[in-house]
Parts: sequence; structure tokens; C-alpha cells
Amino acid sequence: MANSSENSGANLAVQRLREFCDLHKIETLFVAGDWPREMMLGDDRGVTKIEVAVAFSDEAILLGRLFASEFLGVVAETDDTAEKVQIVWPQNGASINIEFQGHPPYSHIDDHEIKDHLRNEHIDMTPLMRNVLSRSFTVDAVVFDLKDGQFRDPTGKAFNDIDDKRIRSIIPPGLLVKHRPTVVFDALDLKYKHDLKISSDLTHRLEGLGPLLLAHMNQKDILDRIVGVLKAGGVDALKQLKRFRLERFLANAEIKRRLKL
Repeated sequence: MANSSENSGANLAVQRLREFCDLHKIETLFVAGDWPREMMLGDDRGVTKIEVAVAFSDEAILLGRLFASEFLGVVAETDDTAEKVQIVWPQNGASINIEFQGHPPYSHIDDHEIKDHLRNEHIDMTPLMRNVLSRSFTVDAVVFDLKDGQFRDPTGKAFNDIDDKRIRSIIPPGLLVKHRPTVVFDALDLKYKHDLKISSDLTHRLEGLGPLLLAHMNQKDILDRIVGVLKAGGVDALKQLKRFRLERFLANAEIKRRLKL
């Protein structure tokens, strides 16, 4: 990959995870989230979090603690209710956050509307599939199999959309935007970092979402995300933000100050 470093902290963490699985003959751990997506898209710079999805929910705490103590020599923080282990690994002057996840990282997957949809689609909701489907876009659905070092596509949609450089909702876009309107910023960040196009059906659902944002984010966080998008996308990003009815935030004096306008 042109913009990937084998010696980055994130890549070193994945190497250690593979060694851990090889030593203990573990076949049920997968890296999900940002790292496999960014590796497939060709630019994993800036990835500081490694999310480890499990095939069996009750493995997350046991294997997370064992990996932390045995391979990294650090103490893990455990959340028994969420079946989650968080590990902070100092590496190359930065901190790599490694999280073993027994439950999906995003709770909207348990909303009754979404569960009904997935049931109607006859999707086998294993812990791994629940983890994958709780994410935002099809390009987020790639996982890295720590057993054999191969990238997998559990939904059958990720590889095609990565090849087509397309951002599509992993569940019906109306449901995604309703429950997680903040994905507007995630979509725009991906668009400008990797020169991807947002699908027409997702774009349609994002139009007019502006009023929903304040119920899910505070104004400071919204302004922070808007500044990041504008720095990445310039004039086109400004057009997109207006299209999604975010004018009320664009008029904020803090935006102009931070962009030195």
C-alpha cells in the first residue's frame, strides 16, 4: 500500500495479535473497523485504534486480558457489562488503543426497527456479523482474519464498493441516518480522504438532516467536524455541507476564525 507503513504502531499491534493467535491456535478473532478499511483503501496513516471482534462474545474478556498481560506486558481495563477489554499500548511515541469487543461497538444495531429489518433479510446475527453490521458503511464491513492474515467481506458488499470507490449505508440509509445522523461527517471524511463518492440513496437521506444533529452532538463537536471537513474538501465540502442543511453552523464566527477567513 502506497501510504502504509509496516512499522506503524497500528500495524505492529496487528502483528502481535497474529502472533498471539498463532501461539494459542486461536481461530476466532478478527480486526474490524478503521484499520482493515484503511488498509484496503490504501492509506492507514493516522489509525491509532485496533478493534478486535470475536466469533463468541464470552471470549472477548478472557482473550483480551491474556493478550494484554502475555504479549504487551500491560494491564487491561475491563468492562464486564459491555464484555469489552480496552488496552493502551505505548508505541513509537504514541498510544495505540486495542479494544476486544464482545458486543457491537454501536448500540443502534439493537433498535427494534433495525432488528426487524435484519430478521426479514434472514441475516444470521452471529457476534461477528452484529459487530460488522453495527458500523456505518459497506466499506467499514471489511475484517482481517487474524488466523490466516486474510481480509474477509462478511456482507459480500465491502470489496465491490471499495473497488468502485463508493460509500453506501450498510443498513437501509433511512434507518442509519435516523439513528446515527452523525454519519454525515464520517461519510464526508471518507469522501475527501480517499476520493470516494457517496451513493445517491445515502445522499438523499442526508439532505436536510441538519436539525437532527444537535440531538446527537454538542455544538462544539459539530463545529470541530465541520472545520475538519472544510479543510479536507474546500469549496466542494462547503457545497456538500449546505446541501445537507448545515448553514446554521457554517455561519458561526468560530468557523471563520479557525479557518482564518
